[in-house]
Amino acid sequence: MAFAIAQKTNCVTWSIYTGYITQTKRKFRRTYCTQAPALNSILRWIENFQTTGELNGDKAMVDLQLHQKDSKRYLRTSTDTQEGLLGEQSVI
Repeated sequence: MAFAIAQKTNCVTWSIYTGYITQTKRKFRRTYCTQAPALNSILRWIENFQTTGELNGDKAMVDLQLHQKDSKRYLRTSTDTQEGLLGEQSVI
């Protein structure tokens, strides 16, 4: 089955975000109401992205890069908030 670049991009994004191919396949089935790609396909897309930064020669990874930046920003913000809360507690 041929998958669109957006579907491949989502698979790579979900796999990196969750760390589990099984969760990625479930989310794919729920999102697209169709059979998920094979394990080997998803692993090949992830490896291709990690080595070249591309999927099948297309530079369609803007969504993934933006998602990674948002995740880093969220982690940084939540860490700052937790440190601020701990600092306030130690003062009291």
